[in-house]
Amino acid sequence: MSHSSQTGLRAKLGVAFILQAAAISCGTVLGVYGAAAVLEDVLMKRALREETAHYIKLLERNPVHPTPDTHNMKGFLQRPGETDEVVPEELRGLGLGFHVLRKDRGRALAYVSDATPGRLFLLIDQAHIGQLALFFGLVPLTLVLLFIYLATWLTYRLSRRAISPVIWLANEVRS
Repeated sequence: MSHSSQTGLRAKLGVAFILQAAAISCGTVLGVYGAAAVLEDVLMKRALREETAHYIKLLERNPVHPTPDTHNMKGFLQRPGETDEVVPEELRGLGLGFHVLRKDRGRALAYVSDATPGRLFLLIDQAHIGQLALFFGLVPLTLVLLFIYLATWLTYRLSRRAISPVIWLANEVRS
């Protein structure tokens, strides 16, 4: 009988700590993924707006400045009177604002704006940016979870030691 009360209390304590660690882990994972998704969307849209403003300033200084063409972003400028061939087919007919485009290798976010020099189309590769956001979210998430698990395990060990006199006293009273 004394052995069952000892393992019962310790087992309950262990279950409580496991449930606590699982709940905190789930909350942490969901929070990081949710924040990454929101920030990714907000940051990409802000980056496209800022890139548009920057490129327009460059065009004001140099009307023949080349359109953006980087690893993550591609730009197209359709000047008044130019044909649609300047712009890729997937971008033609898009209205002003943001548009999510599905591509063979993932998603792209397009931003269409009108400026003095013409209609500007900026296209950013969301898949690549998303991978970077995931990586920079995953590393801190892993460290946080390892810290949570270590703290939970150490707290469990200390709690077991703390309740040992209570278990001993319950056994003495029972016998």
